[in-house]
Amino acid sequence: MTKLIGSQRASFGGGNGVERKWNLVKWATVTSPKKYGGLAIREARLSNIALLGKLIWSILHDKHKLWVKVLSHKYIKQGSIWNTEAGKNISLVWKSILKALEALKNGFRFRIGDGSSSLWYHDWTGMGALCHLVDFVNISDTVLCIKDASSCGSWDGNKMMTIVPNNVQTLVDQHTLPSFFNSVVPDKWIWGVSKQGIYSCLSAYDWLLEQHRNWDTNDNWDWIWKLKIPQKIQHFIWSCMHKAIPTNWLRHHCNMANAATCQQCSEREEDVMHCLRDCPDSRYVWANLQLLEYHGFLSY
Repeated sequence: MTKLIGSQRASFGGGNGVERKWNLVKWATVTSPKKYGGLAIREARLSNIALLGKLIWSILHDKHKLWVKVLSHKYIKQGSIWNTEAGKNISLVWKSILKALEALKNGFRFRIGDGSSSLWYHDWTGMGALCHLVDFVNISDTVLCIKDASSCGSWDGNKMMTIVPNNVQTLVDQHTLPSFFNSVVPDKWIWGVSKQGIYSCLSAYDWLLEQHRNWDTNDNWDWIWKLKIPQKIQHFIWSCMHKAIPTNWLRHHCNMANAATCQQCSEREEDVMHCLRDCPDSRYVWANLQLLEYHGFLSY
């Protein structure tokens, strides 16, 4: 019987010798962080999205790079990456970037620094330039910057002559203005997940994993990995906690054994606790080690 990380295959006779596969620990659990009961093994799909996020970051900040210029000229043109449509006959690279953008978009946010970005013609909302969301831009408002449309840390609609629909006003109100504009810090898109605002594959992967998982934060499995014991024993304890060792009870549950009864004592079902502690043969070992006398050793 060959044991794998997340599954176990077993060939058994008595007939056609069919090979069956049954899960010991769910892959979603195996790829979870260790503190939430997993093994912190990277999920390939999410890792690939996180790596593609580096290309999105370069498109936003490294416009001097040749490949960024080529892709921007061919696909983005005069718009922004946030409202670029997939279109037809696009390259595999660009298609992959757009798929990653869809998954990572909510992790980016626009940080207002000096407020010098054009209010109407710069895509600072992620929904396209505001000039495309209103019927028309009043000629007196065409030169307005973000800082020109604010007053005392809040948006001031009285400074604009352009009629702004309610849906656009709601979109603008979602962006909080700083109490003062920093002339040294430029307006730019940042990775809102990290404190520094700089994109990293690690923070992106962790953020993506949180979007796809629902962990019980009250449980903390770190105690297993903090034990001063060999790593193989740590993994054995982890498997026991997940009831993932091939006891007769589990094998019978997966139709791989005729009965769930313990083969040593034939008294009870062989679950994890019976196998390790409650079976008479196991108790004989613990008795010789004088561990049965410890308070709480026999409590479940």
